[in-house]
Amino acid sequence: MIAGSARPNMPGDRPLRVFITGPDILTGPAAALIARLRDAGIEVTHSPYAGEDPRFQSWYDAGLAAAVAWSDAVVIVPVTWWDSSTWMAIEADAGYRRAQSQPGFPFYAWSPTGVEAEAVALGMRPYLRAATALPREVDEAVATIVRAHAAGAALD
Repeated sequence: MIAGSARPNMPGDRPLRVFITGPDILTGPAAALIARLRDAGIEVTHSPYAGEDPRFQSWYDAGLAAAVAWSDAVVIVPVTWWDSSTWMAIEADAGYRRAQSQPGFPFYAWSPTGVEAEAVALGMRPYLRAATALPREVDEAVATIVRAHAAGAALD
C-alpha cells in the first residue's frame, strides 16, 4: 500500500483498473510496477508474457482491445529495445487511440531506465510524446497514478 493512500476506487466502488504494456512483463521493469500497483489495491492486466501465455491466441483479434477498453488508464513501459517490437507498437497504438478518442483518459509512460521519445525509432515517438511521463522510482510512479485518479484525472 502506498503511504497515505486508500484503495483507489472508481464509481460503483470498483477498483481502479490499469493496463500495462511492455516487454519482459514477468521479469523486466514492468513486473515491479505491476506488483506495486496490485499492492496499492489497483487491478492490473498486462501484455501477454513470452512463451506459453494462452492470451496470445486471440490477443490481436480481441484480447488487446478488451484490455484497453477494460482499463481506466494505460501505462507504456519502454525498455531499450521496445521501439523495435511490432507487438509493442500495436499495444502502444491501442492505448494512444483510446486517449485520443477519450479526452482526459490517462495515458502514461514509465521508464525507470530513462528511455525518452527522442531516442526511440521515429514511428514510436508519438506514443511517448503523448504519454504523461511517470517518475522513475516505482513507488513514486504508483503514487502519481493514485493521486491523479483521486484528483479526477482517471475518471468516468
